[in-house]
Amino acid sequence: MVRMEDYLPRLRLRLIGRPRANGTCLAQSFLAKMALHIPTTSWVRDNLLSNVLLRYLCGWPRPCDVPSASKYSRAFENLSEANLPTRIHEALIKHGYAGEQVRHISRDSTAIKARQ
Repeated sequence: MVRMEDYLPRLRLRLIGRPRANGTCLAQSFLAKMALHIPTTSWVRDNLLSNVLLRYLCGWPRPCDVPSASKYSRAFENLSEANLPTRIHEALIKHGYAGEQVRHISRDSTAIKARQ
């Protein structure tokens, strides 16, 4: 529904050194970490290495395509500083409810002490 690439932080082009990992795949695995309530980055990487379906959903066809643990920790730090989940959630809400009024009823079911 929302193009995640539009919300990723812009990176400078590097002409020397190792090529950067795919930012979209890293961002998808970051969102999978939050959605699946995975507590640590190393668990995400271990799941990606062993779970074929999760790896394909994040965009890596082979286990050797999954970045190293150090690249993961740096990328997750950058993505959390960029408030990626908040920005994507805001875009989803704007896209899904564009031009609509949202009506809701809030009810409180807290017991009230009263005499009989």
